[in-house]
Amino acid sequence: MIFIPSRKDVWAGSFESYTDAQKSIKKDFCDTVSPFENISWLKRHERNTKFQNPPTSMRRTTLPILACGLNVSRILDYGGGSGWGYNSCVNSGLSVEEYSIVEKSSVVNYFSKKASPPVRYYTNSHHSLGQENKSPDIVYSNSTLQYLPNNFEFLNLIRQTLPKYVLLDEVLWTIGRKDWFSIQVNSDSPVVSRFISLDNLLIELQNEGYELVFKDVYHNSSAFPKMSLIPLERRISNSLTLAFSRNKFKSTMLNQENQN
Repeated sequence: MIFIPSRKDVWAGSFESYTDAQKSIKKDFCDTVSPFENISWLKRHERNTKFQNPPTSMRRTTLPILACGLNVSRILDYGGGSGWGYNSCVNSGLSVEEYSIVEKSSVVNYFSKKASPPVRYYTNSHHSLGQENKSPDIVYSNSTLQYLPNNFEFLNLIRQTLPKYVLLDEVLWTIGRKDWFSIQVNSDSPVVSRFISLDNLLIELQNEGYELVFKDVYHNSSAFPKMSLIPLERRISNSLTLAFSRNKFKSTMLNQENQN
């Protein structure tokens, strides 16, 4: 089935697996290039990361205000792209000691040459800890988990870095214990998007020693994109912001078990 989205449509179709959604992209769109490896995407995000006040990027983030309230200065941004999250922190007056970005190799190769301390790029979360093996105060991720087939890679990053806090913005969520998938059609190239089981995500992070301490609507219903190409029963009217705090005793016990 070939989808013809309107300008307001962001997602098209509903699939039970990541693989099925990928097959649809190849069949209906004849496109296999990830938008995150597309030079036009990289250049556009570079233009939106200028050190001006207010920030030029139109993306919203709760990172500066929550990081300030939690008194954190070492930040690991999972899927941080051009470094716009750091730009938002600086323009909000937050003092940042280290801002580590873990990204795909194509993104790292493009932006790492343009970055300067305290911003550093890595393709591996373990390397982001540095020689002193310091854990970040907070792991942040904005609209990244939805592009992964599951949470395994992200949970492994949490397990390796053991931050005090985890902050997730723009979480595409769904009710129940099963993720489902759609195709994001408003990007440079179509890409699979995952609607994440909120129940599973909370349980998985709890198993790593993290408790949910804050939950809020990230996009309200008036700002959330149109979903006319999604089955009615799967439509949502907002994405979420979720903040987690580490249970030190439980995390220590889990870490010892993993080392044994």
